[in-house]
Amino acid sequence: MLVKLALLDRSGRDPRPLLDAQRERLVPVASALRARLAHEVGFDRTVVLWRSETIEATLRFLDAMSAPEAADAGRTAG
Repeated sequence: MLVKLALLDRSGRDPRPLLDAQRERLVPVASALRARLAHEVGFDRTVVLWRSETIEATLRFLDAMSAPEAADAGRTAG
């Protein structure tokens, strides 16, 4: 993801289509993991919790990168 964002930045292209596509793919996975979390126990719960927290962090990152101020900063930084 970071390499793709770097290449888009270097080419002066808008990263939002990539960010939107990533978000679209991850939202259903995040929902499924949240549902599984309620039923898992032991180390299986640990693994599902790890995956869920990782995806939630990625979604927060995607949202922050999609915010208008992030897009503006990318255009003026180079």
